[in-house]
Order: sequence, then structure tokens, then C-alpha cells
Amino acid sequence: EALVNAFLCFIIVHLCVQMEKHSKVNIPKPVLYFGAASYSLYLVHPIIAPLSPVVFKKAGIYNPYLSVVFCIVLALIAAAVTYSFFEKPVTDSLNRKFSPKKLAV
Repeated sequence: EALVNAFLCFIIVHLCVQMEKHSKVNIPKPVLYFGAASYSLYLVHPIIAPLSPVVFKKAGIYNPYLSVVFCIVLALIAAAVTYSFFEKPVTDSLNRKFSPKKLAV
């Protein structure tokens, strides 16, 4: 069963990639930005997620839906900051340093 599920996931991802190659849909810039920043989001969300309920409890707000929205917004902001000021500059620097043109010299 696990093999069947893995195969189905592969087929779905493959079909999505093929559709993307042939579609003429313009993807909005914020979606592309957060796609690029997805690793930063992956790294910061476990740190941010527990903060939201604590902040809301201290503020005396007991609304779980608002807490979740706040958590998502806060995680996106933290990911954007991490991506813009750390991940992207480091990645760009490493790409320049280890580009195929420089390695060939």
C-alpha cells in the first residue's frame, strides 16, 4: 500500500510539473516570493507557532481562529525577514563563489 501511495504521489507531482510547463498562467509575485522563501518558512514556523497562543493568553484573547491567523501571518513575516536578510544573500554569495564559470578557471 505504501508503494502504491508513493507512486500516486509521484504521478500527481509529475502531472503538476507538466501542467506548469505548458500553462500560460501568470503566478502572482507574492506566491513566487513565498515559494522561494518556503525553506525559511519551514525553519521558522516551529519557533513561531507556540508563541501565538501565549501572546493571546497574555492579552486575554480566547479566540482560536484569530490565534491561528495571527500565527500564520507572524510565521510569514518571520520567513520573509529570514529569507530576505539571511537565506537569499548567503545563497547568492555561494552561487557567485561556486559558479561553474569560476570553477572552470
